Amino acid sequence: MVSPRVLRVPLESYRVPGINETLIRVILKLSVRSAQNRFNEVRFQFDSATSICSMPVVRAVDLGVVMPHKAVELSVKTAGGEKKQMRRQGHIQVVLPALGEDVFDWPCHFVEGAAMTETPLLGLVGVLDNLRLTLEGKYALEAPHGWLLVERAQ
Repeated sequence: MVSPRVLRVPLESYRVPGINETLIRVILKLSVRSAQNRFNEVRFQFDSATSICSMPVVRAVDLGVVMPHKAVELSVKTAGGEKKQMRRQGHIQVVLPALGEDVFDWPCHFVEGAAMTETPLLGLVGVLDNLRLTLEGKYALEAPHGWLLVERAQ
């Protein structure tokens, strides 16, 4: 059942050279708190296979997000295989304005060496404590590939 306060985000299609199928992703706009206690809109790609939110260090610095100085080397398993990354393990504080003014605190890894243009990833740890995320494939004119339904967890 869908509650009255549900954010409906259309799934987006995109193409990758060399792949015949149309791929689908969802971008969720979050307001992320800076060290100056201001909230900046950041586009996160929701990935149900990602455990922890991540963001490039250079992007976090540009936004003024508080993060640890110490980085640790982690072996990260991705769809493209396993790779080693330097990550700073911290937290982000976010608001989803469409769902109210509650501030959520989620674990986030700040990735060193990632390009400023890399889209931050919205993972599951912490997020699922606060939100119910439902992928719905129903066709609609404004969302031909379906929706991500976002609502407060009960």
